[in-house]
Formats: sequence, structure tokens, C-alpha cells
Amino acid sequence: MSIANKLFLLFGRNKKIFAALLIVLSVFFFSTCISNSKPTETDIRGEAYAGSAQCKNCHQVYDNYIHAAHFNTSSDSLPVTVQSAFEKDKNTFKFNDSIEVVMEKIDGHYYQSYYRNGNKRFSHPFDIVVGSGRKAQTYLYYNDKKKISQLPISYFMTEGTWANSPGFPAEDAKFDRNVPSYCLGCHSSFVQVKQTYTGVVMQEEFEKNKIVYGIDCERCHGAARAHVEYQTDHPQEKESKFIAKIQSLNRIQKNDLCALCHSGFRDVQQSLFNFKPGDNLNNFYIPDYGRIDTANLDVHGNQTQLMMASKCYNASWKAKALP
Repeated sequence: MSIANKLFLLFGRNKKIFAALLIVLSVFFFSTCISNSKPTETDIRGEAYAGSAQCKNCHQVYDNYIHAAHFNTSSDSLPVTVQSAFEKDKNTFKFNDSIEVVMEKIDGHYYQSYYRNGNKRFSHPFDIVVGSGRKAQTYLYYNDKKKISQLPISYFMTEGTWANSPGFPAEDAKFDRNVPSYCLGCHSSFVQVKQTYTGVVMQEEFEKNKIVYGIDCERCHGAARAHVEYQTDHPQEKESKFIAKIQSLNRIQKNDLCALCHSGFRDVQQSLFNFKPGDNLNNFYIPDYGRIDTANLDVHGNQTQLMMASKCYNASWKAKALP
């Protein structure tokens, strides 16, 4: 027997009491549903953040975005295509007759192992995957000095093979290239890092697994907890509140938002994680007044400057400037 039927039998003769009880129960169950749809856990970025998973409750684009390259530019798991390259005869990268790196799966975990003259010297795990997997990926690990280092062997999806990581020496496997937090500033949405100074030299220590992988919704739209709570409490409100709307930014602000990660290697003034939509990029990077070397661009080439030098961009800029 339902709760409503039981209440009717108990209080059905007094319609006013019965109606009042139904109203109280309706409010209780409605408020419970509302509270369950709000963020209940604190994001590692702080209480102002809701976590991107909250966005899927209202935004259908979320289901598509979680498959996009930006969202998957870092993760903690290897794609199936890379896992299959751990099979025998596919899992070895030889530097010469005596030195090789072997990709190994040990007790359910993936490692790059350094071999010299057939003897294993050491192994380091695939802790962080960098790259969406459309073209290539490289891999990082937490070392015993609370730093993050890059593994020497990357995987190129377009070629279906392992290769020496870009910029690494060709004659030996280098396992000690440190990865600073500003690299993860463009390949993740947050990483927890402790920074200390010895004179003018900065040292960083990372807390293992304290990272928000990929470029999530809040990285480009700002902290969303207030937005989620307001829209949940006001389901009839069609105008978004307490969230950055990209269309409300002017052209320079839109460029700066993208240029934070698409303007090549530059000297950092402060943590890139502090950047919020609408901020001035010059407050985060030391301005670069040099000319871009278009003949020697690498994967981190200054895409923003190249776009702004294009005929299309300049023609549209002039058109926008006309009354």
C-alpha cells in the first residue's frame, strides 16, 4: 500500500489535514531531489568548483565534449591501441646494440624498463598520459623526489609505433627530464603542487594523483558551483547565471583564452591555473616581441600568432572595426 493511501485511511476524514500532509511530503521529496543534483564533494581546485560531471545534467554537449581532444589531452590510462603495443615484438625500442627500452606490463601496471646488454636496470610506470591519442602521446611518471618526469619513449598513432620522445637524445634513454607545472597548465585543468624558493630558484613538489585531467568545462568557463546551485534551484530560469559566457568576451579576450595554451613556449609569470575567462594574457606570460620562426615550428608552435598574421584574420578584424 502506498504512503498516500495509508495517509488517506488515517486522515481521509479530515481533508484539511490530509492536504497539508501531502504538501509537506511533496516539498520534502522535491527538496531531496534538488539537493541530490547539486555537487556534494569539494573539487581539489576549491569550493567554488563543481566538477565537469555536473554539467551533463543540463548540457547535452557534454556527451560529445568528453570525446574531444581537449578533454582527453591528459589522463591516467592508456588507450587500447597503445596497450596492444606491449605485445612481444612490438614493445621494444632499440637505441643501439646494447641499450633498449622495453614496454612491459607487470602485475597489471604498465612500465618502461631500461635494459643494458640484456640486463634490466630499472623501470618507471606510465603514471600520466599526455595527448588525446589522435596523433601521438607521451608519458610521465612521479619520481621519488616528488617531481614529475617524462618517459623517454612516446607512441605515434599515425605510424603505429614507439619512438624516441621529441627533443630527447638519440644515443641513450633519458628518464630524468623534469616536467614543470606550467606544462601541465596546458595539458590538465589543475595539478596540486607545492612551490618553494631557494634564492631565486623555484623548486616544485607534486602530490601524486592530485590532478584534474584534460581541459574540462570549468577551465574555459570558470568555476561553476554557484552556477550549478543557482540553476538547480531555479529550473525555470533560462538565462545562465554565475558562469563565463564565451560570446560575452570581446575579441582580444577570446584570443587570450585560447592563446594561454596555443601561443608556444613562453616565460611564465604566474601559474596558468590562475587564468580565468576575460583575464589579460600579459599578466601570465612575459610578452614576446620577437618574430616567430615559421621554418622551425615544433608541436608547440605559436598557433595564435600565425592565425593573427593570416589574411583571413586581418580582413575580418578590419571588417569588425568598420562602423
